[in-house]
Amino acid sequence: MKIRITIIFFVFTAILFHACKTDFDINAPWKESTIVYGILNQNDSIHYLKINKAFLGEGDAMMMAQNPDSSTYGNNIDVSLYAYNTGNLVDIIPLDTVTVYNKDSGIFSYPKQILYKTTRSLNEGFLYKIYIHNKISGKIITSDSIYLVQGTGFKLEKPFGSFMDFTSKPPYESKLLFKTPKYGKRFQIIFRFHYFETDINTSVTESKYTDWNLGEKKSSSLAGNESIEINYGEQFFNVLKGSIRQNSSVRRASDHVEVIVYVAGDDLSIYMDVNSPSSSIVQERPEYSNIINGIGIFSCRYDLRKKFVLSTKSLDSLSYGRFTSDLGFVR
Repeated sequence: MKIRITIIFFVFTAILFHACKTDFDINAPWKESTIVYGILNQNDSIHYLKINKAFLGEGDAMMMAQNPDSSTYGNNIDVSLYAYNTGNLVDIIPLDTVTVYNKDSGIFSYPKQILYKTTRSLNEGFLYKIYIHNKISGKIITSDSIYLVQGTGFKLEKPFGSFMDFTSKPPYESKLLFKTPKYGKRFQIIFRFHYFETDINTSVTESKYTDWNLGEKKSSSLAGNESIEINYGEQFFNVLKGSIRQNSSVRRASDHVEVIVYVAGDDLSIYMDVNSPSSSIVQERPEYSNIINGIGIFSCRYDLRKKFVLSTKSLDSLSYGRFTSDLGFVR
């Protein structure tokens, strides 16, 4: 019985190893994969799309990545923006191929990179979609249609006038208030403090700035007209203390505070959520793309900017207050 079992075991093992022996080529067959990134802002004078292709081949992947032909289409694709109004195609905007030379060094080829651009103005009342035709393979890549953020009428309701005061304390904190624009989903608020710095030895004056990021807010819908309110106050001076280095050889003077509200469209907001750092044990993430026959993101953004001058009380606190008196700000 033991001999029979042993024979059966060896026969089964031989069959198993023979059945599992498979010759295959991990590089075949190759399938074209197009990667598209485009974020439209009607306030921009130039609109860019970045379009690349995934590559696969035999040899050193790092060397292939340094070859622009591995990941770029160049003039082998036609790229257009299709504009729709009330469901009808009303405009086709062709994009030109352009080479820029400011790409940072890295794994992929640099400093040149190929982008696709147009200088045509965009209408915030239209729907837009991408249309890409590969002239070599005949493949068509498109995107979901998007509305642009409706920036017309988007403004700050508070603070009023041209002055900002950062000396208020709870429960009388100063407030930033605005109504969300239509098709805006995510809002990032920045206070950018501009100031002058003069070297007392050389009398050379430089214009500088530092940012205070007040965080992000989301609207509950894309319909617009939703109130978003943020409190601010004396924390401003504490932020300056942490971001501006003490230097006894310079004198500083306030210029102005620029309030910036960055707005992201719905698809861009979803893409940011999916790709944000995870605090969960499960690190696997869903993949989000609104590109058809490819992968990537096509969405919109907008930015609202308004300048304010510091109030007299705020200037006094900047020069003599407990947080910033040693930073050399003069009236």
